[in-house]
Amino acid sequence: MRGAACDDVPGFIDDLWIEIGYRYRSAAVIAEDDGAPWAAAAAEVSERGGVPVDAHVLGAGFADAYGISPGGAALVRPDGFVAFRSHDAVAQPGEALATALRSVLGG
Repeated sequence: MRGAACDDVPGFIDDLWIEIGYRYRSAAVIAEDDGAPWAAAAAEVSERGGVPVDAHVLGAGFADAYGISPGGAALVRPDGFVAFRSHDAVAQPGEALATALRSVLGG
């Protein structure tokens, strides 16, 4: 999987898009099995901010392969660019995601 080596530098994750059958529709939050709070945050941010953010909660292995904890998540732009990573679960995923999305959108 290209982009699987994780550090704090944003990068691309194109090969994962192919694996989950998703490509270039909207921004997306990707998390592992423990990612239900991130999926709820994506729905909340989409509704509140008017910017569509899809959520994909993947099975075990994604977090290890991507260098985040099972409670962490990544925000990926439609072009496959990883714009934000939360290495761990956070108390307020909606606020973290909204802040990251504002940064991505320049707001």
